[in-house]
Amino acid sequence: KPGQVELVLAAGRHAKALSPDLPTLISPYIAGPKAPDGTGRISAEQHAEEWRSIFQRIRECIDIVAFQDGHVDYLDLPDYLATNLKLARESGMTCWSNVESFDRDMPIKFPPIDWRKLEFKIDAARESGIDKLITFEFSHFMSPHSMYPSAHTLFRRYCERFGLTVRVPAVSA
Repeated sequence: KPGQVELVLAAGRHAKALSPDLPTLISPYIAGPKAPDGTGRISAEQHAEEWRSIFQRIRECIDIVAFQDGHVDYLDLPDYLATNLKLARESGMTCWSNVESFDRDMPIKFPPIDWRKLEFKIDAARESGIDKLITFEFSHFMSPHSMYPSAHTLFRRYCERFGLTVRVPAVSA
């Protein structure tokens, strides 16, 4: 969307003017089949075409792109990740993945994601060559201090998978 690209350019240029030695990051969503109604869902081919053009325009002021991974089907995610990485590299940008830790497939908005789904998304990103992952809403959906008991379990499973020993201090009431 032209207006959105101009907004990213203005914000990116402003950030670079304030802190020229620091990297700038954006975390756009992929307008895939799970994108909200009215947001202009597009095919994987159209995604690649549009983002190739966008990256050419914003590469002067954006250093890192971390696409949100929640708007595409799981089986299509590896292809999107590989495409995003290729396009970012072609434009001289770094590509990370924003691994969403909540579940868009549930009828309520939104519970913590099932560990198997999160693990699939983490593995897909790593296998595509993406070397850094961030997550949106750790505090709600993956924190050991979340109000969701399933978030506590998700945190423990993550720590177990990656061999992390974490002592979580008790929270006083």
